[in-house]
Amino acid sequence: MTLNNINNTSSDLTVDNLSINANTLSSVSGDLIVESDGTNEIIFNNGTSDLMIMSSDGEQTLPLQPSFLAYANADVLNQTGSGTIVDVGFNTEVFDVGGNYASDVFTAPVDGKYLLTTTVSFYNITSSMDNGWIRIVTSNVNFQFSANFYNLATPTFEGSISLSCICQMEAADTASVKLRIQNGASNTADLAGDATDLVTYFSGQLLS
Repeated sequence: MTLNNINNTSSDLTVDNLSINANTLSSVSGDLIVESDGTNEIIFNNGTSDLMIMSSDGEQTLPLQPSFLAYANADVLNQTGSGTIVDVGFNTEVFDVGGNYASDVFTAPVDGKYLLTTTVSFYNITSSMDNGWIRIVTSNVNFQFSANFYNLATPTFEGSISLSCICQMEAADTASVKLRIQNGASNTADLAGDATDLVTYFSGQLLS
């Protein structure tokens, strides 16, 4: 039977291409580094960035997991109402891990299952605008939620529509949001935005 060479000098222990030094287990090539930072955390590192951090209580974080949150920071007037389909804009990013969101579109960096969520708020809905829908449009399939508006008390009705889905996306597939409000005589419905309160937003994260 052939045994692997073990080289033990001071605090270093080397077994083939693996090295243990103090709190760090690493490969000689630097492709895998597992280390403790002295607080009983376990850290997976690729030699440049932390890929996963597990606390002493078992909580796990993935600092580089693709995710994003963007929102509209101001109102956009006269967008829909007579059935026009509009591309909803989210011009302010809260975070964009991986840099995969741009110009109101999320582009999947890898194959996987993604959680996507959106809420779009609007106002100046007239009594004749009695229905509408919101869509998350992806390269493979569209997800839609439809709503009816009844018993409008004033011609300046305000509301919002929300939608969430878990979808299969391949690398380079895209996702965006569209809105339609219909049966009005003209496109007088405004999309609501705010610089402080997120009333119209789009978010997503790679799940697996």
